[in-house]
Amino acid sequence: MCNKGDKRESRYSLTNHPFHLEPLALEEEENAYLEIYTNVPVDAVTTSDILKDATKAVAKTIGKPESYVMILVNGGVPMAFAGTEAPAAYGELISIGGLGPSVNSKLSSTIADILQTKLSIDASRFYIKFYDVQRSYFGFNGSTF
Repeated sequence: MCNKGDKRESRYSLTNHPFHLEPLALEEEENAYLEIYTNVPVDAVTTSDILKDATKAVAKTIGKPESYVMILVNGGVPMAFAGTEAPAAYGELISIGGLGPSVNSKLSSTIADILQTKLSIDASRFYIKFYDVQRSYFGFNGSTF
């Protein structure tokens, strides 16, 4: 419990029960990082569109401000999926909180839709892996969250 003069912000709030603590939502400190690899060559205009669309989708779905969302698109990567080199993609989304079964499902669908629209990659040729990490496992601005 913080002393009266302690200026540190607690990460917990009290509910009606004196021994019950709930984590506070500190969205401004929580980030998300989406990395997408595809064997489809991606030009600068298409890359820019994917970056914008994916940033908005991730921020909205996870409930984070866009200013804490980073997206990486790596096109033209040698890749085989199901034994063929037809258009395919692989993604990893790392987030400090905000992930769970329903959110992950929505993100998978939304990112697959973006890849279908922008790169003609069928949703059946796209894998995405989700990581929910602790603040201390993500560095930013010379420190960790």
